Amino acid sequence: VNKNRPVNLDIATFRLPITAYVSILHRVSGVANVFISLALIWLLSQSLASEDSYEYVIELTNLTFVKVLLFLILANLIYHSCAGIRHLIMDMGVGEDSFKSGKISAFVMIAVAMILLTFLSSGYSCEISFNLLINSGSARWMVQRIGGIVIFLYALFILWNLFVNESMSYFEWRQLFESKIVKFFSWVTVFSLISHAWIGIHCVISDYITVRLIGPKALVIRKIFMSFLTVILVVYFLWSALILWGL
Repeated sequence: VNKNRPVNLDIATFRLPITAYVSILHRVSGVANVFISLALIWLLSQSLASEDSYEYVIELTNLTFVKVLLFLILANLIYHSCAGIRHLIMDMGVGEDSFKSGKISAFVMIAVAMILLTFLSSGYSCEISFNLLINSGSARWMVQRIGGIVIFLYALFILWNLFVNESMSYFEWRQLFESKIVKFFSWVTVFSLISHAWIGIHCVISDYITVRLIGPKALVIRKIFMSFLTVILVVYFLWSALILWGL
């Protein structure tokens, strides 16, 4: 290995292809989804607490500012999901044989995301996403992919119910989550969210906080950051458990 090879760490001088931007934004959107989940879990807990709190959530989500925030949250989820599906397809050997194929798949992914965002925005205008327990790389790969699919399907399930029954009452909403099937689906989604987020953030941290870039302290920073993330995800799990057990 040539240890004297030139190293360019000035990101501003890089000329990145579209595939790199798609990959970077996929990771950024994934990190954002971890923190977005906090707000979504809070909304769910409030909507299921009582009829008054349910009405409060309805009033809150009818505010223009909140609608814009929800639109951005859904847009972030759509992009992350589309980029994740692109990775799944490439993992199966489709479109990874050449750089040209990668560029085409990136443009197709962006186009699909834009179509979904256009559909979402048009619908909006009518009304105004554990390495601690798993040491196998292939197992982590499988858990993250399956978890991403589960989260995506759960999001579609919730959105479908909201769009089909726009005037859903508190009792109908609560009855939906009291269903054993929906409870089980919710539990699976909670586990999927936690595992998907943990593995995804771990990959991001491992790629960007490295000894090569910032020295030996990188290992300490990574342990501290991942410990903090683990605490956050445990809180997510306990909070979700309280919500589901309370139904």
